Amino acid sequence: MSTGKVDMQFMGEPAITSAISYVISDAVPIMYVTMGHSELIPEDGILEQIWAEGYSTIEISLNTVDAIPDDASCLLIDCPEIDITDRELQIITEYMEKGGNLFFISAKVDDTMPNLQTLMARYGLSAVPGMVIEGNTSYYFSGRPYFVMPETKYHTVTAPLYAKALRVMTRQVQGLKADQIAAPDNVRLTTLLETSSQAYSKVFDGTLETQTSLEKTDKDIAGPFAIGVTATVDNANGTQSRIIWLSGSDFNSDEADAYVSGSNRDMVINSLAYLCDWEQTISIRSSDVATVKLAPSTIQMIVWGAVYPGMLVLILLICGAIVWLRRRTR
Repeated sequence: MSTGKVDMQFMGEPAITSAISYVISDAVPIMYVTMGHSELIPEDGILEQIWAEGYSTIEISLNTVDAIPDDASCLLIDCPEIDITDRELQIITEYMEKGGNLFFISAKVDDTMPNLQTLMARYGLSAVPGMVIEGNTSYYFSGRPYFVMPETKYHTVTAPLYAKALRVMTRQVQGLKADQIAAPDNVRLTTLLETSSQAYSKVFDGTLETQTSLEKTDKDIAGPFAIGVTATVDNANGTQSRIIWLSGSDFNSDEADAYVSGSNRDMVINSLAYLCDWEQTISIRSSDVATVKLAPSTIQMIVWGAVYPGMLVLILLICGAIVWLRRRTR
């Protein structure tokens, strides 16, 4: 006799929506995924949802082509560990100038990635040195100030999450800066996800595990920071390009996604829908009906941690009083 685990999900609504979109659309959205920079591969749950939504994914090495194919709905650069080359930078820039769309998920962008920095700086976007430490207990998970749960801002991409006050969660994340003043006149920037004003970016040598303290120091950078941003670019040839930049490898993680009941996955899929002009599929999708993990903020844990013991004591006192009154009246 053997036992096992069965994951149950209701996929009826997204399957119907995807089927309708497939029938009424002229073409299936094609996402080209860069390779050759030690990119991160999304875990099974995220990939299955991408395919369930009707997207076609094709890997591409930009060093082996002269241009990104014309049928590309968007280009995904997913948490590269190695910088793009000068040639790749030129190919991506030309693609964007012709109306291409870019989805960039980053684990870290620093001085070892000058070409990626140059690419995003063209649109007024940059990464903040260091790692975000959230100082507001309502913006981080389970007592860990580097498990950031940013505020969801209103936008087409985030509308379903915003309407239900849902948040994403990502760990050891790098802050982003969207500078509308530094951006060209043809670029409009919008913040999708943002930390509290009490957040700061901690600049340290080594790894998180080697740090003796996460307290803010004079060399740390004060927030707030964007965790997700979008740029709309009006190109000189009359086309329009869209960019979404999400900071944090946890957007690819099924484990992190489970902590927020699918919000990370919805953020990724809705971002794709926006970039690929597949906006009719932007929604909140099915969650695992067998196991749902709650993601309370730290302040919620403190409040309920005080409320529940208090309620238990009150119930015991009431029961004791009732028993005492009954015995006294006999």
